[in-house]
Amino acid sequence: MAGDFDAVIDRVRNATDIVELIGRYVTLKKAGKDYKALCPFHKEKTPSFYVVPDKQIFHCFGCGASGNVFAFLMKYENITFMEALKRLAADAGIELPTTPSARKQISDNERLYRANELALKFFQMELKRSAQARQYLQTRGIQPATIERYKLGWAPDAWDGLVKYIEKFNYPIQDFFRAGLLQKGERTNHYYDRFRGRLMFPILNPSEKVVAFGGRILKEDPNAPKYMNSPESTIYQKKQILYGLPQARQAIREQEYVIIVEGYMDVLQLAQAGIQHVVATSGTALTEEHARLLRRYTKKCVLCYDSDPAGVKAAMRGGQLLFNEGLETDVVLLPAGEDPDSLVRTKGADAFLEFLEHKQPYFDFLLLTLEEQYNLEIASQRSAAIDVALEALANIKDPFMSGFYVERLGNRWHVDIPLLLNALKRKKRQLQQQRQRETTTESTSEESAASPTASASPSGSSPVMLAGAWRAERDLLVLLLTHYDMFAPVVSDKLFPEEFQNPEFANIYQYLLQLEAPLPEDIHQHILERLEDEHARNVFTEGLLQEFHQPEQHLVDCLMRIKIAHQNSQLKRLREELRTLTPGSEPFQSVMLQIQQTTRVLKELKSRFYRSHPGTPQK
Repeated sequence: MAGDFDAVIDRVRNATDIVELIGRYVTLKKAGKDYKALCPFHKEKTPSFYVVPDKQIFHCFGCGASGNVFAFLMKYENITFMEALKRLAADAGIELPTTPSARKQISDNERLYRANELALKFFQMELKRSAQARQYLQTRGIQPATIERYKLGWAPDAWDGLVKYIEKFNYPIQDFFRAGLLQKGERTNHYYDRFRGRLMFPILNPSEKVVAFGGRILKEDPNAPKYMNSPESTIYQKKQILYGLPQARQAIREQEYVIIVEGYMDVLQLAQAGIQHVVATSGTALTEEHARLLRRYTKKCVLCYDSDPAGVKAAMRGGQLLFNEGLETDVVLLPAGEDPDSLVRTKGADAFLEFLEHKQPYFDFLLLTLEEQYNLEIASQRSAAIDVALEALANIKDPFMSGFYVERLGNRWHVDIPLLLNALKRKKRQLQQQRQRETTTESTSEESAASPTASASPSGSSPVMLAGAWRAERDLLVLLLTHYDMFAPVVSDKLFPEEFQNPEFANIYQYLLQLEAPLPEDIHQHILERLEDEHARNVFTEGLLQEFHQPEQHLVDCLMRIKIAHQNSQLKRLREELRTLTPGSEPFQSVMLQIQQTTRVLKELKSRFYRSHPGTPQK
């Protein structure tokens, strides 16, 4: 049965073109026989994300993200393998098996999606029954078509409305609790509804699955928040979700910009007035993840906030995030006491569009705000304001663009432009040094975790080729894939799986040696799916993109490096064991003998390696 399921995975993978799939999410440009794009998984200005049709893989040379069609969808949509498989199978018209073993693979995330979908049906049903909720929506001017499009609902003002619905149909109540739809009493241990007496706004992810709910209370209650959102879960992280994005996606592409507002009602009111390229955050301020999400659809954003201090602060912070992500950002502040919802209801869509005409570029808005916050006639405050303005420009890599803004700053505040340029260079240098320190710290942590022998040297300065051997192990596997007939018989007699430092690579090596030539054309896809560790998968995918001009020599080097790393690891283990033994005892003498033998083997291996690599620093 497992073989049948593997065969279905192969069918789905083979039926999915990676270029077409990734092209749905990012703009791909032809680069020789491959395609490139700005990476959707990290911030960058120059494309380092490549899609390779021949191998049906992707790889980012910036952040290392790699894999096949399943890995891309899993990472991009934050879903499990089974969810990605089901999605791609549906796209390809392939029916997945419904055997007991297959059903067991239904993920926890899918159970949460299911709970939210069932709750949505309940809330929509209750809205049709609630005259109070329908009257409220009518008062707010929300039309039936908008209610339907945004799937609005109503949570009845009862402690057990949803609970009874769940029990009536014998749904697994624990799933609803994990999805944040229910709470549990500390004393009684009984479940009760989280949302009570609230208008319900389902929150959808980019795949249009319900991941959470927002609820607005209708009756005045000083002890209850006006708005309440579902708690975060494995399928709902506020920093990654924008309300209304699935409904607005097409309009954003057509209009070539997005309007960002603060409230759910703002989105509904604007959308039904024909201004459909609008989204809102979901119970949080704008984040870098939001900016990167929006960058998939447009390069231009308009922040539309209230003009009160909170609105100005939100525009300052959010505008800077969007600005840093390379998005062209404008700001429009509505009159005091107005928001898009009230403005459209009282004065119509044309009035809102007229305000949009008065939007100003984020940097101009920043300067205007600083002029109101600082007294530029006082040297210390002027210096502080300039420092804040330059901080906003420090992330811009394009020298012409940063020069443009510096000139605008200098002319507006009557500051010497060369002086500002020098100050900005210092800012950029400080920022670069800070990032380098952070990157160094992260890289050191990753290598220590990934390479068991990385800490074998007291100084920590062992060359990569003698520490960890991840690259050598990876390259050896790639060489086996591409020259299996020639290398497999040789390698199988010289190298054993237990000599690998990376256990996943060891398993792959053992798996390859059990195969018979010729290998399947898609063997690298099977290997990618066997690598559960994302870092190992990224390292392996990068290796698939290499070309070895002298494969025989490189194979010998890989063997040598793997063996050196293995002996280093053995030596470290023996020395640690020696410290636990009584000096002079028989076990002590035995381990000492093993240390001497291992040291001799290691010395001989290093000697052979350095003879074949003259000029390599010896450690």
